Amino acid sequence: MTVLNLIARLPIELKCCIYNYIDLDTRIELMTYVYNKRVFLEYIDAIPTEKNVQLFEKFVTNKILTYKQRSGSTYKRWYMKPAVSKLVPVVKYKIDNREVVLRNEIYHVITRHANIEYIPCRHNNYTPRGLEWKRQQFIKEHALSIYNVFSSFECGASHEKLKYFIKKTLLDYMIVIIMNGKERALQKITQKKQAEIKIWLKRALPKPLKQAATLYQRRAKLREKERVKIAKQNAKANAKRLKQKIKEEEKKRKKEEKNKPKVVIIKKKRTLL
Repeated sequence: MTVLNLIARLPIELKCCIYNYIDLDTRIELMTYVYNKRVFLEYIDAIPTEKNVQLFEKFVTNKILTYKQRSGSTYKRWYMKPAVSKLVPVVKYKIDNREVVLRNEIYHVITRHANIEYIPCRHNNYTPRGLEWKRQQFIKEHALSIYNVFSSFECGASHEKLKYFIKKTLLDYMIVIIMNGKERALQKITQKKQAEIKIWLKRALPKPLKQAATLYQRRAKLREKERVKIAKQNAKANAKRLKQKIKEEEKKRKKEEKNKPKVVIIKKKRTLL
């Protein structure tokens, strides 16, 4: 047994302390190894569409981008937040006393993939066909782009802060997707396997085994109904017993109050001399 296998036995506080010593690159490498693209997309598929949109906006778009909108106009100009923008490398030079600023291409790549303004949606009373599927596919494409770009991002030592911010954003987004999608994805896989087993039972089994399987399923349903019925009866009996006990205690308390001796205070009248 290696030392790594013993870590699972440690208390959660010690696990967190150990995890804090792991650098961000190693965390991302570990996460992308355990939750590769296929698994990551399965978890996204398992999450409802509107929940996916909210998570992407909260953990990616709102962390990186902001926008400006003129009054009376619906057009939004998206750009990086100043705190993030200043981390991106730029090239500056002058032409005829006019300063020209050229940003690195990564600025436009991140802005393009983090922006989901053009996700399909309803317009007035018109609902496009297959809207939910289109919205889910749109989010999947952008999430996969963020997964690919952010996990493989590398830069020089002078821009380590930008690298840390990008990888930390990806790590937070992956964690929230795993937390929301893992259980749902496992439920979907279980349901799919159960459906495959049912189809196999109908097609591949010989007739006597089919009859035995059908009979077993009927008996299992009856047992489940009987179990639910007994549980309801027990709950009802317990509630009745509890009600009776409370009633008896209340009756006993009233009886004790009734039999309690009364204290009579007699005031002596004063006599005038």
